[in-house]
Amino acid sequence: MKQLLKSATGLIGLGLFAYLFIFFAWDATKIVSWQRSGVVGSHLQLAADSTLTFQIVDSTDFLKPPRPHVGDTLLSIEDTSTSRAAWAARFNSPNKPWQEIPIRYLHAGDTLTADIVPAPPRITSSSLVILLQCLRFLITFLYVSVALWAFFRRPDSAAVRVLALFCFAMAGLMISGVNILSDEYASFDIPLKDLIRNLLDYLSSIFSALWLHLTFLFPHPVRLMQKRPVLAHLICYLPVALVLAVVSYVQAAGLAVNITTPVMTVFGGQVVAGLTILVVRHVRGRSHLERRQTRLVIWGSGFGLTVLIALIVFSQVFQEWLLTNPRSMLIAINFAFAALLASPVSFAYAFNRYRLLEVEARLRRGTRYVLAIAALVAAMTVMGFAVGTFARRYFGEEGGTLAVLVAVLAAFSIFPLLRAARVFLERRLYPERQRLRGMFHDFLQQAFTVTDSRAFWKQIEIRFEQGLAVRGVFPVVRARDNGHFLCRESEETPFHTESLLVEHLEREPRPLMVDEAIASLRVPLSIEESTWLSDRRIALVLPLITHSRLVGFLGLGSKTEQDDYAAEELQILSSLASQVALASENIRLIEENVGKRRLEEQLEMARRIQSGFLPTEIPPTPGLEIAARSRFCLEVAGDYFDIIPLENGETVMAVGDVSGKGAGAAMLMANLQASLRTAVGMGVSLTDVVARINDLTHRNTPPEEYITFFVGTFRPDTHQFRYVNAGHNPPLVRHHDGTIRVLHEGGLLLGVMRGVAYEEGEVTIAPGELLLMYTDGVSEAMNERDEEFGEQRIRELLERANALSPQEALEALEADVAHHSHRTTLDDDFTLLLARAR
Repeated sequence: MKQLLKSATGLIGLGLFAYLFIFFAWDATKIVSWQRSGVVGSHLQLAADSTLTFQIVDSTDFLKPPRPHVGDTLLSIEDTSTSRAAWAARFNSPNKPWQEIPIRYLHAGDTLTADIVPAPPRITSSSLVILLQCLRFLITFLYVSVALWAFFRRPDSAAVRVLALFCFAMAGLMISGVNILSDEYASFDIPLKDLIRNLLDYLSSIFSALWLHLTFLFPHPVRLMQKRPVLAHLICYLPVALVLAVVSYVQAAGLAVNITTPVMTVFGGQVVAGLTILVVRHVRGRSHLERRQTRLVIWGSGFGLTVLIALIVFSQVFQEWLLTNPRSMLIAINFAFAALLASPVSFAYAFNRYRLLEVEARLRRGTRYVLAIAALVAAMTVMGFAVGTFARRYFGEEGGTLAVLVAVLAAFSIFPLLRAARVFLERRLYPERQRLRGMFHDFLQQAFTVTDSRAFWKQIEIRFEQGLAVRGVFPVVRARDNGHFLCRESEETPFHTESLLVEHLEREPRPLMVDEAIASLRVPLSIEESTWLSDRRIALVLPLITHSRLVGFLGLGSKTEQDDYAAEELQILSSLASQVALASENIRLIEENVGKRRLEEQLEMARRIQSGFLPTEIPPTPGLEIAARSRFCLEVAGDYFDIIPLENGETVMAVGDVSGKGAGAAMLMANLQASLRTAVGMGVSLTDVVARINDLTHRNTPPEEYITFFVGTFRPDTHQFRYVNAGHNPPLVRHHDGTIRVLHEGGLLLGVMRGVAYEEGEVTIAPGELLLMYTDGVSEAMNERDEEFGEQRIRELLERANALSPQEALEALEADVAHHSHRTTLDDDFTLLLARAR
């Protein structure tokens, strides 16, 4: 029996996979044909006397009066008798748009005629239908893929077999349960289409029973399933079997009975019951791993199925309203399907028991983002409707301008409101994240002032134990003379460069939960490695990567309060890991140099350090074409530039010049780079970023050292460039009309005094316009007559740069400086960054 069930499941999956592509190709031809045809917004309904009456009358379907009214009886179409089939054949099938089609109808006892003119679908309707079909295909493809992957990976698991059937049922629901366009629009026919649809209908009708059955088995069978399996199966499938029997009897007998409510009650009740079981199993979970698995499915599948059931109930309760508002119906369906996207993904990772917290964080972030946008859009829609009604009442037709202005302001304010809501909720609901970020800030202030590695790692342990309440922190770093790794720089470990764990961390540099690595078998550990981790109760491995090289990892113990790590904590730890790695490498290099090498060797080493701080290549920068270049007068320098793409699509560009030359300037520049990258990742404003870096520089540098600094953020969708200039050479923006804007808003240079308030400037850089950032090594380059190169020559170069690429323009400017100075060596460091908006 088991072998038969396994074979049947595999055949169903492979058949569905093949039918999937045929069906959606067939569906795509329907969309193409529908877009080329004329459609009408009016709808008919069958009256009690078997006549057809107008249920909805769309005035745009009729060029001129008279027009039917709701309740009028349709008598004929083009002088032929009318029926539902005739109406569908004329208006819900391929036809030429803009044709006048005469109809006769009965209104208040009078027979009248009118002309219906089908028009091409509106662009909003077309876009929503295409989006819906894309979501259906993606969801169906994911469900079938997850089912086949899980089934062929673990066919002997009862939970996996039920998961496969549940995924097939959901795929069937996506294929047969939603049919927006008439089949008449299709360009070809699918053999046995009706038979396959009926089979998919029956399969999809048990999706709620399969969902409930799955919660009985995942992540391990409940006691009822173990002790009394027959009863457990009856609880899952008997209600649905009874519902299907009643539906079949009502349809066969032709009874005019509305059974929608009891059917929806059974389906919705099973979904809610399954979700309740998952929540209870999460609360009573045996281990952190089990709770992570159930929590991921609750977020991914529970939310999506709840929204789907809510949509089905909503469509039944408000059926007439949805018929009169088809675009609202399409928007609701698209929202429900978007929520379902996470369901197959959550099951795949939950059953695989790997990267659970990472996927959960993304699902939570996406869910909160969608819900926040939906709430804001709804609020703004209500506000726009209220303002429009008020404007028309008191200002007449001229009030439309006010309504449009309010709509534009609402559109521009939605994303700032989202950011403000996120910050407010995080402060109110998740104070522990603020504590972690406070630890992050303290580390930024103190890490680069420590020159002893033992003291550094001790500080790290204290910070992590205080900020995360973990039982222990074990820094494991690469030994200096061989390929082995040492714990706290002295204790031998079983890890080496050829270790499977080390290779995995180099290949996938992300936090690794030890229990997930063991349970999923994704990281096969040796007995010695597994013993070493378990003896120290290490729950989380945090890789330390710098310059694309693994320098070690932090082993973090389990939490003292028996809590599991949160998804958001892993995100913060991932950001912190790179700073820990960079600081530890700096300390290691300093220790290697002190007392061992002469000054030339120290400078060469510092040069290698510095080369890692400056971008080796320009990262992807949406909306910008960037070229940058630095030349140094010594082995190491104090010039600095950076290009940092942010997750929201914005790009941070910075240029700085540290006072002095040599290794001291380079190390101060390293602090600047680390401070900037850490601060911009915390989501604070530019003025706060610069103020914090100024206070840090003032606290940790002697009075004679300072930094001139310029930083700005470019937003590609609006082409707005916000910036702060801390005493640096003002960058130049050349506009299309030939004018040059000098960017000087900001404040005092960094490190001179603490508590400085900085101003933020803003400029629009339209596509094709140029932004040039440079250090004083360019403008102050001297020739034999002690004449500076000067800003005027830089402006002249910008005039010529319009016809050049940014790279060609930088090469031309560098050639001009070299020609002016007539020298083979520079007296000062030399940095250029040129960006063209696009």
